[in-house]
Amino acid sequence: MGSTGMVSDFDSAGGFGLIVADEGDLFPFNLHGAPPALRTRIRTGTRVRFSRQASEPAMRATEVTPIEERSDVGSARASVPAP
Repeated sequence: MGSTGMVSDFDSAGGFGLIVADEGDLFPFNLHGAPPALRTRIRTGTRVRFSRQASEPAMRATEVTPIEERSDVGSARASVPAP
């Protein structure tokens, strides 16, 4: 998987949508055969990794997987009053 981007549109019932790559290119994708656990993690606004595949009439995204957002546990420190 060599590309990253954001899901700009997703039809969860049909399992298809569009990804805007970080470079600005638009890639259609289809998760029809994907496991339900993956399909529930994809929605509009999800950051994803994907592969590009040539098809007619244009390139499309395949192997779409969400990029897990890291939670900065260390940044949520309790404030301690100064002595």
